[in-house]
Amino acid sequence: RVVNPIFGVGKPVGGLDGHWGQVGNQLVGVLVSWGFALVGTIVLLKIVDLLTGLRVPEDHEQEGLDITQHGEEAYNLES
Repeated sequence: RVVNPIFGVGKPVGGLDGHWGQVGNQLVGVLVSWGFALVGTIVLLKIVDLLTGLRVPEDHEQEGLDITQHGEEAYNLES
């Protein structure tokens, strides 16, 4: 059955037409897509964490990343 109204389908299709199976199929597709994106994101985050780390050490955070990462101060607060 052709769904595009240009080709002559004059009534709603899907859940509005009583075809709840199509709505269920689309819901399954959405959930599978979310699951794929979630698993892919977790895998990529683990790879980045193993290669470079996702966080800097806590002592670097306390001292300031400008000094520990770049050897510079962003602001001169001792004036």
